[in-house]
Amino acid sequence: MVRGMEAAAEADDAARYYALNLDFHSALMSMGGSSRAVRLYDDLGKELTLFRRRALVVRENMRESNAEHAKILRALTDGDGAAARVAGEAHIRGGKRRFATSTPTGGTEPPARSGPAKRPREERKTMFETRIPPDDTTPGAWSRRRALTGLGALGAGLLAAPALLRAQPAFGSRPIEVVTHAGVGGGTDITARMMTAQAPAVLGMDFTVVNKTGGSGAAALAYAASRPKDGHTLLLITQTHLITMLRSKSPPVQIEDIVGIARATEDPQFVMVRADSPLRSADELASVGQKRPLRFGITHAGSVDHVAVAGFSKAAGIQHAAVPFRGGGDIVVNVVGGNIDIGLLNFAEAEAQIRAGEVKPLMVLAASRVSSAPDVPTARELGIDFTAATTRGFCVLKGTPEDRVAKLSDGLVKAMKTPVYQTYLSSSGQSAESVAGRAVWQAQIEDFWKQGKDALAALGIPTG
Repeated sequence: MVRGMEAAAEADDAARYYALNLDFHSALMSMGGSSRAVRLYDDLGKELTLFRRRALVVRENMRESNAEHAKILRALTDGDGAAARVAGEAHIRGGKRRFATSTPTGGTEPPARSGPAKRPREERKTMFETRIPPDDTTPGAWSRRRALTGLGALGAGLLAAPALLRAQPAFGSRPIEVVTHAGVGGGTDITARMMTAQAPAVLGMDFTVVNKTGGSGAAALAYAASRPKDGHTLLLITQTHLITMLRSKSPPVQIEDIVGIARATEDPQFVMVRADSPLRSADELASVGQKRPLRFGITHAGSVDHVAVAGFSKAAGIQHAAVPFRGGGDIVVNVVGGNIDIGLLNFAEAEAQIRAGEVKPLMVLAASRVSSAPDVPTARELGIDFTAATTRGFCVLKGTPEDRVAKLSDGLVKAMKTPVYQTYLSSSGQSAESVAGRAVWQAQIEDFWKQGKDALAALGIPTG
């Protein structure tokens, strides 16, 4: 990112610089920022938008700011937290100074964007005038405007040429968009930004995160479907996207369109009970669960965790009753309070209660034991053939050239095996084995699709 911002500053490409700057600050907060810092991320975006709108940041300011970025990064790379903090505070002071000294005087606001002086309207018309929307601030938009205006005389010949002659743009000719359904600061958003902090150095390309919230992943799917299938759009999906596709009558993306690139996180679920619960073993769980329905906490009917509860109950041969709550935190509280029998939870969601001796993990729903709880057996060890995890991974859509799929897969896996990304996994309580290539991830997507479809049918929840 720092190298990308350096190139953007030299090219005087403010839009590209801002996009990378936002990603850089988000990655810093995800590694060491407090929850308050993450919540303030939107305010940072507003401040940078103000800089852009008033054209306050000029090339020299971008260079100076990025030199401060480089100092922060060097300190983090050296593992010197104190030096990183000092460099970060200096960066904040520098930003305030640049803003104050760059504010225009005389009450006149500079134009919203820089660019060549406008010619009279009659001079700017061409036979095949091609427009880019005026609100397009994506990297390179101004360059494309100038280029497309100059191509007017060639428009007829280009449009008449066979499709094969209109080759796809060179791979990496524009930033790769990483589309997520999560808001800024959410777990999936942070995963995206941690990957994009490492991938540019590996692939030699710029990355930017695009947040498309709404519809339990439907908005992100629709946006990805609208983009060219040329490798410049990555979709970061979770099981939520697949459930949304299953339940939709006309999803913008079909399961056949999903092409797995790399798995990013694999956060296995644990079967959690109260410390003094009579369900002290898998045998006792089966004995009680065959006599009466065991009460499981879920977030809502038809959710990913509801599907996991149904699948686990079927594999264990027990009855279940789903009790909805607002989230994992509420489920933990109600396990401790004895209002429900079991919670299927990620380790981090109940870590405080486990350490306090209030909650006991009976088993982990993973293929092998995990480092966060090495003494907890897997369900398979106890004779229950079932796995479940909160999983995130990167995909493209069908039609993306195979050579680009392969390059992205190899590059993302390498980026996510770097020390910085691995530190992110361990610090967030996720398995070091989370990262996997396209074959493993594609098989997992297809397996979850089948499990989800069967579970929704068993639960009586209609699918598209």
